[in-house]
Amino acid sequence: MRTRAAQGSLDPANLKSQDAIRAGLPALVAKVRQARAAVAAVDPALRLKKYLAAVRTGGAIVAPIVTKAGSAVFVIPGGATNIGADDIVWIDSFAHKDLARILNGEPGVSQSSGWLRAYAQSNQELRNWSRVISRTGAVVWDEFFAPIHARLTKLGLSVGAPLTLLPTAGLSVLPLHACWREENGVTKYLAEDYTISYCPSAMVMASSSQKLMRRQLDHSETSKSLLVVANPTGDLAFATLEGQAVAARGEPSKTHLLAGAEASWSEVARRFEGCDYIHFACHGKYDPIYPMRSFLTLAPPPELPGVSGLLRLHELMVTWDNATRLVTLSACETGVADIAYAPSEFTGLSSGWLRTGAIAVISSLWPVDDLCTMLLMERLYQGLFPSASGPDSTVAMRPDAALRAAQLWLKKLTCAEVDERLAVLQHQHGLTAELRDMIDSRREDFASGPGSSKPFSQPFWWAGFLCSGV
Repeated sequence: MRTRAAQGSLDPANLKSQDAIRAGLPALVAKVRQARAAVAAVDPALRLKKYLAAVRTGGAIVAPIVTKAGSAVFVIPGGATNIGADDIVWIDSFAHKDLARILNGEPGVSQSSGWLRAYAQSNQELRNWSRVISRTGAVVWDEFFAPIHARLTKLGLSVGAPLTLLPTAGLSVLPLHACWREENGVTKYLAEDYTISYCPSAMVMASSSQKLMRRQLDHSETSKSLLVVANPTGDLAFATLEGQAVAARGEPSKTHLLAGAEASWSEVARRFEGCDYIHFACHGKYDPIYPMRSFLTLAPPPELPGVSGLLRLHELMVTWDNATRLVTLSACETGVADIAYAPSEFTGLSSGWLRTGAIAVISSLWPVDDLCTMLLMERLYQGLFPSASGPDSTVAMRPDAALRAAQLWLKKLTCAEVDERLAVLQHQHGLTAELRDMIDSRREDFASGPGSSKPFSQPFWWAGFLCSGV
């Protein structure tokens, strides 16, 4: 299986950059302390009012607190002006040890059933990883989410209503939108009930909501300038096709496609400012030991010999600043956050982009298949950038709704429909013979089974991406 994973190395230029960052650390710490002091000076009641105002009308937020003694989950509907006892779901049977068992497996037995161990071995044991994703979804529903869902049902939320999850610590690495139960013998996922988005904290949710409101007030929410960064390393064929398909959805005068060697670190840095939407189709890597070294792989800047194209998280958070409506990180592990060394900080590429000013970020929780991702992203941007006229013209969706629609579509996609799409791609102008042969090989994979079968029906295929922010 072709995945979007890459390894990076520390070169002298990067080490020099790190030394410069370390030199500026005292000033940065001083700014953080100043900001914390300013936040502490704000009346807690005013902060709560701001947080509650960010809960979308007709929706709700779910904010769990998992402790050694059990869990308290705040389930707060849109329009609430205060928090009372009825807004808390108590789950005494789900404590730290239960979350640890899900993440690490049963103590004293094989750890392959634990989420983190299976994740670490996913490249070697792909089938086991897929089974663990599905099995974990059932366990999370039975042990944790079932009473939360009962409260949401009691609130009367409609199908597809916006639901913002504020997961704590270890819950943040799990695809909660893919937790499931059986109804009348049919598997039913949380993503089929609601439009799920995630936020690392209530503060981030409120901040993103205020940025979106400002865009709406000055009518910039209708602005759709688009920067597409596709296959900078030249080894992800379907990422190139994905970039072309995404760029084709935008207005030509407001869209810029950087592909291959053109998508250098420096060129992306020059062009990203002021863009409403930024799409990266490239390699990505999460570093579990040093999360701030997690990176997206761009092309090396030609004007700086010896400098790599790695856009590391620490560089992103220190030097990049934007007010982008949506950043899509169509790469591996871009939504994974540190839960070992800083469990309350959510340090990862997705949260890094939110901190630079992005209102929403779409990212992945595990290594993703190149072709599957291309199909998902094509459908995602049909929802974000619908046709202005014609039979498929619709109203533009919000990022979380567009991702949900794309994921549920991918989940139901048949082998015959995949083959049909690949046949169109195979006859596209400008393809190399190698790429045509690769598409032909993938067509054979889907032609070997019944045309009505659904190859992407398991969460491993469709649930890898999530939307953070609003």
